[in-house]
Amino acid sequence: MYAIVDIETTGGSSRIEKITEIAIFQHDGEKITGEFTTLVNPERNIPYFITSLTGITNEMVENAPRFFEVAKTVIDLTEGRTLVAHNASFDYSFIRQEFKSLGYNFKRSLLDTVTLGRKLIPGHRSYSLGNICKDLDITITGRHRAAGDALATVKLFEILMAKDRETSGGASVLFRNTRLSKLNPNLDISKIDLIPDEPGIYYFYNEKGDLIYIGKSRNLLQRIRTHLSNNTTNRAMEMRDLIADIDWEVTGSELIALLRESSEIKKNKPVYNRAQRRTGFQWGIFSFTDSNGYFNFNYGQIDGDDNPLSVFTSKERAKSMLSSLVEKI
Repeated sequence: MYAIVDIETTGGSSRIEKITEIAIFQHDGEKITGEFTTLVNPERNIPYFITSLTGITNEMVENAPRFFEVAKTVIDLTEGRTLVAHNASFDYSFIRQEFKSLGYNFKRSLLDTVTLGRKLIPGHRSYSLGNICKDLDITITGRHRAAGDALATVKLFEILMAKDRETSGGASVLFRNTRLSKLNPNLDISKIDLIPDEPGIYYFYNEKGDLIYIGKSRNLLQRIRTHLSNNTTNRAMEMRDLIADIDWEVTGSELIALLRESSEIKKNKPVYNRAQRRTGFQWGIFSFTDSNGYFNFNYGQIDGDDNPLSVFTSKERAKSMLSSLVEKI
């Protein structure tokens, strides 16, 4: 069961902007079974360039319901369903933030038709909704409006489901894998729902309680779910099959997560972290205290017994991560 969603907003950042329109199409895997569309009063000004893009004006939303007035409907329409959207992390982050401001933790399983499209129908020049719909002859009535874009996503979703069944002999392999179907039987699946989507470090344990891997991420839930559905390499699948328990620690920032991860790996030396450093991760981010007593970071090649804060497969990746961390400080 699915809930196919699209939203329009006052801007691009879910932390500071608000929803101006939301559309939800309930889908049973074969057809639409219910729908809901409404403008939403964002309780703030809609910038001119957003109005130019969406056609939604301040006057149009003036008497529209505020998000808290439609929140119960959103919950009811998505309860027990996988949330589907095009560039799903964008829509999901806004919806979660709206609920967070109301003191409610909104969590749903997620499917992104951009990611699915790249896997199931590769080779397209662009997977933006406008371009992929044009390539597939899907007509969008009301581009950059929630209902129009959501309905186009419904049609794209149905094409992708059909393609998935075709390539997997009738059983929807890709869609099933997104629900974390191949896991260690001792892993408590309900624990996954408790993982926050915040920066932090995480710990994987085997059936004996041995710590086998420590990682860090700016989004713990997203990274752990990636590990648990990872079929990309033999090593990744081997580790996934061994994960019988999970623990995590919220750090508040990616930089603190990086430092904590390094400290914990040095102290515990998990087997899969050691394996990682032997398999092509030749660059790292290092820390040191200079002659003036200032704490510094730099990147460089890993040599011998070096203990970097984090490891990378290339100089460019290490440099990019360090630059990203510096920008956030």
